[in-house]
Amino acid sequence: MIEHMRIFKYSVKSKSVGVGLTSGRLLSLILAPLLVASLIPILDSAFAAEAEQLINRRVEIWGLFYRLMAAAFVVGAAVQGVMAFVLFRFREKKEKPQEVVR
Repeated sequence: MIEHMRIFKYSVKSKSVGVGLTSGRLLSLILAPLLVASLIPILDSAFAAEAEQLINRRVEIWGLFYRLMAAAFVVGAAVQGVMAFVLFRFREKKEKPQEVVR
């Protein structure tokens, strides 16, 4: 486990070599397939209309709206959770002045 973490740390933070992954590249490698995977069902229903099969666009648009709203709520909850964790983890502590013992 430690060896994997070392490899990951060096692959993300090594900028001098030019071969390592920067955080932007790593994020794009994660988000690009998710974006494509989320667009496939939308495009599939849009181009699947044949002579016998009619698509009610209003229903499809509302369905897409509800799916995106559910995703937005999940992302919002995750962001709020991370913010609460950071606030409680790194909050400033009031230190009491220590009395001088003579």
